[in-house]
Amino acid sequence: GLHLSSREIEEVVSAIHMASKGDLKKVAGAADFASVLVNSLEMTDVPALCASAFHYCSLVSVRERTIQSTNSPVSTLTECSIEEHACLQSHLSEEPSSISPDAQYLCALAGSGIENFGPHAAKIALDAARLKSVETLAASVIKTKGKLGHLNSDDARNLRSMLLSVNDEGDWRALAIRSAACLYRLEGLEAYRSLMSSTTTENLHRVRCPTHEEARAS
Repeated sequence: GLHLSSREIEEVVSAIHMASKGDLKKVAGAADFASVLVNSLEMTDVPALCASAFHYCSLVSVRERTIQSTNSPVSTLTECSIEEHACLQSHLSEEPSSISPDAQYLCALAGSGIENFGPHAAKIALDAARLKSVETLAASVIKTKGKLGHLNSDDARNLRSMLLSVNDEGDWRALAIRSAACLYRLEGLEAYRSLMSSTTTENLHRVRCPTHEEARAS
């Protein structure tokens, strides 16, 4: 069966706490996200699990800032670490609010502490961020074309090819993390809908499920 040693578990837990920066909601979400990798994809590679914690927390942070900056674009960079702020500034175009998705997800890892868990974990996290950027770009193109429903077979095939080509020199575990993100998003949205449709307050206290925004962020 699947097994992690006590030392490996401690390392993953340490990564979750560092990535979450004290945010207990992110701690819970990153732990749930890692459990999807372990239980659904049978992933017990410690660097990959550590990378998944930083990947999850960085996506939620980007999502939170995107929401906060909707009414106040000037505040987009105010909640960043010094390293992330510098990274984003270096990717700003002539328009102050124009930061590419690629820069957002990659820069979100700057100053996060991922390097403390080794070059392998850092590379996996960066590769996963690039894949997320491609997914975001593809989604924006699809919306621009007015396709808001399911992808047809040709579009899905093209997206798969694009993701594989982007990760051609990347770590396959990054693809596993993005696959886990899809499962996490689906499970989270389903749990959220079930929870919201329930009128029992007891369930609200007993059930932990990703919030709607946590699920969307992944």
